Amino acid sequence: MEENEFSCRSCSAEPTNTINVRRFFEKLDACFDKNDLEGAKNVLDFWATEARGLGDYCGLLSVLNEKIGFTRRNGDKATALATAEEIESIIDKGGRNRVSVATVLVNLGTTLNHFNEGEKGLKYFEEAEKTYDQYCMDESYEYASLLNNRAATYIALNKKQDALRDYKRALAILEKLDGSQKEQAETYANIAELIAPDSIKEADENLDKCWEKLTDETLAHDGEYAFTLTKCAPAFRNLGREIEAEVLTDIAKEIYSA
Repeated sequence: MEENEFSCRSCSAEPTNTINVRRFFEKLDACFDKNDLEGAKNVLDFWATEARGLGDYCGLLSVLNEKIGFTRRNGDKATALATAEEIESIIDKGGRNRVSVATVLVNLGTTLNHFNEGEKGLKYFEEAEKTYDQYCMDESYEYASLLNNRAATYIALNKKQDALRDYKRALAILEKLDGSQKEQAETYANIAELIAPDSIKEADENLDKCWEKLTDETLAHDGEYAFTLTKCAPAFRNLGREIEAEVLTDIAKEIYSA
């Protein structure tokens, strides 16, 4: 399918020495909207090959950033580590002290933690944090994302107080940002599971806030929303709120099958 689409690239008015990143994301999002992981893998592999062939390292970095995140979905540690090495070689060539690179570094740290390499991942969060601080991004979505993902790493390393601190800092930022309901919901769910052993009452209060964010009528019921539901549902299930967990899971299934 992709090969046919690009068989007449030379007829296009678009530049031929770079990939069409917008088109890449359209293709990838279409797969994620259907939870078509095999299709997403094919899209990632195709566009990475295209970018390498063109020597488009900026475009390749965008593709590989998505690819390494995708490895968390399909549990492919070998591909994750190989992709991380390729990403490192690219950003070393182009310079590390950039906001776009900091976002990639957060993704690297998150992925390493997912594959039980959290201690190694911390250095990427720290490097990204320095860049965000330099560019005065301490109240940005990107910085909140860093804090949320680093908190998960701290949990894996049994540093629960550090994790709670980062979750609360992330939430304080997200509450000031428009359109961040999904991210707030995930943070509330994460806090609930973290504090449940000490206070089930506070944990339930956080789940109530998570539910409130997820049921906001302004949220589009698309693939991204469905993915958020699948990430929040386990917190409800693990803390004994099975009915709500099933509702979230069923809605996600309906969206993916639509």
